[in-house]
Amino acid sequence: HMTSLLLEALDIVGADYRFMSGNKVYKDGVLNDEIITLLENNVKVGEIIEEEIGQEKYTETLPYFVVCESCGRIYTTNAYEYIPEEHKVLYRCEGMEVKGRWLEGCGHEGEMDVLSGNGKLSWKVEFSARWKALDIRFEAYGKDISDSVRVNDRICREILGWEPPMHVQYEMFLDRGGRKISKSAGNVFTPQVWYRYGSPQSLNLLIFKRFVGTKSGSVEDIQPHMDELDYMEDVYFGRQKVKNEKEGEKLRGLYQYCWIMRPPEEPSVHIPYNLMINLAKVAPKGLEADFMRDKLDAYGYLRQGDSGLDKRMQYALNWVEDFGAAEVQKVELTNEEASAIGKIISALGSAEDEDGYQGAVFDVAKGEGMRPGSLFRILYKILLGSPQGPRFGPYVEAIGRDNVVRELKNAVSGSSA
Repeated sequence: HMTSLLLEALDIVGADYRFMSGNKVYKDGVLNDEIITLLENNVKVGEIIEEEIGQEKYTETLPYFVVCESCGRIYTTNAYEYIPEEHKVLYRCEGMEVKGRWLEGCGHEGEMDVLSGNGKLSWKVEFSARWKALDIRFEAYGKDISDSVRVNDRICREILGWEPPMHVQYEMFLDRGGRKISKSAGNVFTPQVWYRYGSPQSLNLLIFKRFVGTKSGSVEDIQPHMDELDYMEDVYFGRQKVKNEKEGEKLRGLYQYCWIMRPPEEPSVHIPYNLMINLAKVAPKGLEADFMRDKLDAYGYLRQGDSGLDKRMQYALNWVEDFGAAEVQKVELTNEEASAIGKIISALGSAEDEDGYQGAVFDVAKGEGMRPGSLFRILYKILLGSPQGPRFGPYVEAIGRDNVVRELKNAVSGSSA
């Protein structure tokens, strides 16, 4: 099941890959040469493992697990002798401790041809065999298996005579509560969940933009990454200037990686994620797409085309169906800004149409000695999580004055808390 989820996610993102299952690799004899070399040099293997991580186990047993011919278990077997001329190992099914739990063996003793596919190498050596047999040039790995990677690097060079791949170490993903995301914890967050609310490229951005340290992985990360990807696309196509050219090159390169080095020939339509959700939330049932498109056209977002709009609307509709309104990041307000927002709330209460809503902001800005543009940016950050947005008056008319007032009140109270 987990393999099918992985392959589906790779297909959706458009990655080029060749899938090879571990079982098939052994059954087809892909690792046979490496298995023979490692078992012929098992003493040296044991020495390297002991030197690197202090584990003495493989100075006494072979780095190979046989599938027991009697009970069918694999990790309960101990392969204790290799017969090179026959390519066979002698083994006993005597039991083994795995993650603090003892797995009882059946007591069977026998021999097994290591070229039969009825067994596998220990992780302490298997990586190196894969790297050489499959000609792997790059492989990222999790921090939790760094010891195994270090051991395999040495074995690859010193025993298999092969330069190990270039590595990048990554750390675990955490949920919003700071817990490790894992199957055992019951909080697995799959790419398929992300793809219901955001683009594959936005998930690539989460993965590629920072390898060092732990990362958050949750649906709350989708909105900022969708908006950040739009910004990077503007930089890539020259619609957004970056003062630091080195930073600009970095953003353009990262954007290409988000598209698996196959970026589009022209940019898509860019709309703040939270605006899409707000429109989806108030759209008439059965007419959602037409309503959202009409409003976005009226706001001026579709002047340069609507490439990608259908997907964005579906992401927003999926979000509203599953979660309701989006969580907008808290905006820190100064006392002056909070006072101005409070007066806008009062002014909106007496305004009757979109012209009145729009004029309320200009009136408050003038009365507070603020630039209207600065006040609009604050409003958009509160309502959309973005410094820019549609004309304020028509937006309030579409979303509903009560909804807008509620969000503004939450921002003021949250800032003063």
